[in-house]
Amino acid sequence: MTKPDQTFHLMGRSVLWNRSDRLAVTVLIGIWGIYLICYAATHTEMLTRPPSINSSKVRLVGEKIDPNTASPASLRRLPMIGPAKAEAIVVYRRAHQGQSGSAFKSEKDLEKVSGIGPETIERISRHLVFDERQP
Repeated sequence: MTKPDQTFHLMGRSVLWNRSDRLAVTVLIGIWGIYLICYAATHTEMLTRPPSINSSKVRLVGEKIDPNTASPASLRRLPMIGPAKAEAIVVYRRAHQGQSGSAFKSEKDLEKVSGIGPETIERISRHLVFDERQP
């Protein structure tokens, strides 16, 4: 029987660690460290992509939303448009639809809605479309 090189105490009990025990633990920790490094190297999107503040917003890459016909749920997909602003757009649209059927002819018309200002218009304008062919 080999004499332990060092005695450790764990929860009040004496734990004996001989050289082979320490070597086995060191190897296991090394393998675990290599695994973590490899995992981090293959999953770099977690490190390079900032977390989304509002992940429920849709990435409006090629999609355009018409504020004259969109539902409140569709309007909430626009940047800076939450439930209250989406509902305000729909209420304004219903109250101001003319004979053309369009309450909004351009982005500037959305500024008439309470709570929507120039900054909001600037952020959402590239995601909007205004259909002039509505009845």
